[in-house]
Formats: sequence, C-alpha cells, structure tokens
Amino acid sequence: EDPFPLVCLEAGSLGKPIICFEKGGGICELIAEGGGTVVPYLNIEELAKAILVYYTDRKKLKADGDFIKKKVLEYDVNKLAPLVFDVVDEQLNNAMISSL
Repeated sequence: EDPFPLVCLEAGSLGKPIICFEKGGGICELIAEGGGTVVPYLNIEELAKAILVYYTDRKKLKADGDFIKKKVLEYDVNKLAPLVFDVVDEQLNNAMISSL
C-alpha cells in the first residue's frame, strides 16, 4: 500500500474530495480536518454510502473539494524544498561546529 498516494494528491488538486479507508496511510491524516471522508477499513458499504453522500449533496462535494484543493496545493515542491534544504543546511552547520 502507498502511504501517501499521488493519485489522491492529484485528485485533490483538481478539487475532488478524497474517500479513503482508515489506517490507509497518510491520506487519512491529510483529510482529518476536511476535504474528504474516512471510512472503516475495507467496509464497502460505508464506502458506497460516502460516495452517495457526495453524489447527492453537491454543496458538500464543492466545499470538501475546495478545502482539499487548497490543502493539497500546500504540498508544492517549490514551497517545501527550500524548507527541507534549510533543515539539512542547519544540521550540517551544527555538525561542522560541533566537530571543531
């Protein structure tokens, strides 16, 4: 199983709410505050119900879609790469200083 599937991020970036199984990886955490629905692991009936909710409630579909789109766009490499670089650079500098 993929802990943070790209297909979910791509769907979210298009404003599509995500439906996932609990304990299915990082996507559950991604939508914990909104943007989708988590259903019990391998419970197909609950999965079908979640799909029907979005099918029948277009306001919820739009609201969750807008929410996840905004959230997924935060996971942009151009935004996150500099933050990762700063952490690595800081650790390397600390290691160099402590070795003196």
